[in-house]
Amino acid sequence: MSRSNPIDLESEKLPFQWGDEEESEWGELVWAERCCPGVYMVGAKPLDYSPRRSLYVVYEPETGGIFSDEALRYGTRTKDAVIFDQDADKSPAAILEFEMMRQGIELDKNSDIFTHAHYAAENYPGYFGMLIPPKDTPAGRTVRYKTVCNGLYFVESETGRWFLAAGYCIWTCDLSEFACSLGIKLTDQADDDLGYLFFDESSCVLPVYELLDWSDYQNLRNYISSQAALENELLCRYPQYALLHNHLEATHHGKGDILVNLMESLGHKLEEREETEEEIRRRIENCIRYTPQAEGEQWLLLPLIRRG
Repeated sequence: MSRSNPIDLESEKLPFQWGDEEESEWGELVWAERCCPGVYMVGAKPLDYSPRRSLYVVYEPETGGIFSDEALRYGTRTKDAVIFDQDADKSPAAILEFEMMRQGIELDKNSDIFTHAHYAAENYPGYFGMLIPPKDTPAGRTVRYKTVCNGLYFVESETGRWFLAAGYCIWTCDLSEFACSLGIKLTDQADDDLGYLFFDESSCVLPVYELLDWSDYQNLRNYISSQAALENELLCRYPQYALLHNHLEATHHGKGDILVNLMESLGHKLEEREETEEEIRRRIENCIRYTPQAEGEQWLLLPLIRRG
């Protein structure tokens, strides 16, 4: 089934209620279209003038019971409908879209059901299941693994070598192009196989450093001795990367400048002002720094085999 044409809100009455409570939470309805029986995509204009929201509204009396109770529990129930906010952080709308794809309903998505489920599993392992750790590594079969989070593992090969294994949904979204260039894909793994990218004991320092910028991967700190030792290792192995990183910070194009740079790229130049002491301190902290006290400290807390 394909989506029908947009609904004229002036002439056609929607089957579900959209009253003061819904307007207060999501905003005034400005457009709607029917995705399939019982599922509507609507646009809402929040009353506080924040950006418009895109929502799925499931009106169960029309669905014919095609959606599982498990899936509907991830939405927000109103008086007579279930709402999935597409613009929410880690949006549960991915679960409803998966259920529609299972029923053969065509969505305006560029992925098939397998790819869709793979990406959604990172945020919803309770529904899709955990991303399975790789059974093979570039140095032989996996004999044990340590879970950092869903889709990110330290795996040990049968030859005693450790690798950081990053799932497809992680390395394609949260790592820089340069970091990905250091990774290894298994030779029998097709480009579109949604497979893992492996980083050995020497190269994994860079993806670990980058992933620590994201709240989802803070468990990585359980595997490093200190931030100072991590940055010392990064400076030693990839000095050009560190130099460019620090240059971007110094020229106001670093981690804390993303929003300002985005606004300026859209033609909205912000008024120049002097940085506060706190902002200067944070900019210095964002640089990759050498710490003499951490010289020689083993940064990676894994039982590594010392090879002569």
